[in-house]
Amino acid sequence: MRLTTILPALVLFPLLVASPGCRPEHKEFVTSVTLNRISVVERDDKGTPISTDVEVRWKECPGDQLQLMRSGKEFSECMKKHKPGETVVVKVLWEWDEHGHYDWHMIDVGGCPAPPVDDDDSSFDQIQECVPSIQHDAVVGFHCDRVPEGELLEKCPWFRRQ
Repeated sequence: MRLTTILPALVLFPLLVASPGCRPEHKEFVTSVTLNRISVVERDDKGTPISTDVEVRWKECPGDQLQLMRSGKEFSECMKKHKPGETVVVKVLWEWDEHGHYDWHMIDVGGCPAPPVDDDDSSFDQIQECVPSIQHDAVVGFHCDRVPEGELLEKCPWFRRQ
């Protein structure tokens, strides 16, 4: 083969594979969560919150879906109006991640903007569906699936990774 034939293919192939037409760039969802915990993590020298953790349960999702997120000063100030136990509306951004899968971020919690923080080690999620393990009509434990599928993805599609 000649170089004039191979060179355009080498240049065009990566562009075609990485093109946005191959997968949706992002999508936004609106749902509700229950605020389990709101904790100020850090304050400035005047005592003003500059970092806050919020733990939520995904109210409309089957199973036991838990998420903890941390955000900065503006979010901390805004979250003062909310209390644990409240149900609030959240906006979820679902987007392709640099690690080769889709990921989600709560970008607004109860009217409080929360810009995504890349590689924030303090935030985590626990997405699982657990069912009792029964032997001889007695519950002897639980089996938990940690890969979202079925009804969970039907009701909460932002948990889809692929």
